Amino acid sequence: VETITPDKAMKYLEMNVHNRPIHQKHVDFLVEEIKNGRWKLNGSSIVFNGDTLIDGQHRLWAVITAAMPIKSIVVRGVDEGAFATIDTGVTRTGGDVLGIMGEKNPANLAAAARFIVAYENKFKSDRKRMANTKVIEVVKKNPGLSESVEFIRRSKCKVVSKAIAAGLHYLMAKKDAALANELFEGLAHGFQPESGETFLALREKLIGLLTATTYVKGPSIAIFIIKAWNAKRDGKYLRVFRHAAGEEIPKIK
Repeated sequence: VETITPDKAMKYLEMNVHNRPIHQKHVDFLVEEIKNGRWKLNGSSIVFNGDTLIDGQHRLWAVITAAMPIKSIVVRGVDEGAFATIDTGVTRTGGDVLGIMGEKNPANLAAAARFIVAYENKFKSDRKRMANTKVIEVVKKNPGLSESVEFIRRSKCKVVSKAIAAGLHYLMAKKDAALANELFEGLAHGFQPESGETFLALREKLIGLLTATTYVKGPSIAIFIIKAWNAKRDGKYLRVFRHAAGEEIPKIK
C-alpha cells in the first residue's frame, strides 16, 4: 500500500506507454470521490509490468486533478499479457453493495436513494452516475427509507415507478405518515370517496399516462404527485395537473 501524491501520480503516468484512452467522466467521478472523502482502499490496484504502467491511470489522473493524495495498492511485476484480463468483470451497482450490507430490497432502495438526491437537486439533469458510496451515505442518513421501499413493494403500485413512489412516500411520511399511506395505497388500489377529488383526479391522470402516446418523464410525474399532496394538505381542490418548463419545483408541505 502506497500513498499516491500528485507528484508520484505524475511520475507513474510517465510510465504509461500503451494504456487505454482516458475517459474524462470517470476521472471526474473519481475526483468527486476523493474530494468528498469517499475514497476507500478497496483492493483495486495500480499495476506495473516492469517500468510500464498497465492499469490505474484514471486513479492517477484523479489524484492530480483533485490535488489530494490517496492510499492505493501498487502491484509490480505483472505480465504485460494480463492487461486483457483487467476490468472485465461486471460493475457493482449501488443495489449490489446494499445487498452485501444486508439491506432488504437493495435495488429498489438504491433507486429510491437516487430519487431523493434528484429531488433535493430540483431534478436538474445530471448524467454522472451516482457513486455507490453516495448511495450508501443517503441510505444511512435516511433510515426510514427502507421502510417506505417495503411499503411500496407490498402495495404493488403500478401507476408510478417504485423509486419515485418510495422516495415520495418517505419524504411525505415525515410530514404526515397516515396521509402518505393513504395516498400510495390509493394510487395502487383506488381511493375511497372520502379521500377527496384531488387524489382521485391524480390517479386518473397517472393511469392515463400509462397508455398516453406522449412520454412524460419521471420528474414531471413526481411533481404531479407533490402538487396533489400539497393541495390536499392545504385543503384545496386540484383537478388539472401540469408542469411547465422552467416552473419552480414545489416543496413537499
